[in-house]
Amino acid sequence: MDSGIITKYATGMAKSTLFYGISIKDLEDLAAQGKVLNVEANSNAITEGELVSGLHVLVEGTVKIVKKGKTIVANLEEGSFFGEITLFGQTITGTATVSTDSGCVILVFTRRQLEQWFQKQPYVEVAFFRNIATELCNRLVSTTEQLTAALTASLN
Repeated sequence: MDSGIITKYATGMAKSTLFYGISIKDLEDLAAQGKVLNVEANSNAITEGELVSGLHVLVEGTVKIVKKGKTIVANLEEGSFFGEITLFGQTITGTATVSTDSGCVILVFTRRQLEQWFQKQPYVEVAFFRNIATELCNRLVSTTEQLTAALTASLN
């Protein structure tokens, strides 16, 4: 990948809460290792139940997260991430389908690539995991609110 593209992708990654507090230089080092997916509009970046190769960072475009083929559980924009569950060994298959609304550029990082990045720049590991914990907590709060609303509606 040429340096201009790497800088462009690193700048896109910097929009993500996942990389808050991490320098563009450090993000360029990671971006250079990522696999670039150019996904057409109205296509699946991840399909529920199929293998997922790693953490996906949405650099350009928008996607929706769909469960059971019909229920939209989230809409994500540039800077968002998904597939993070593969980093923690819980599953290696998609727990939902990620469908593109527009043409998208997605960078994919395997657990091994991230571990190598942490070894080269140990100071980014703390920021990365603090950021991912914060985002996962925010998602849990949102999910709890959605479940509470659905349960309340079904009881009325």
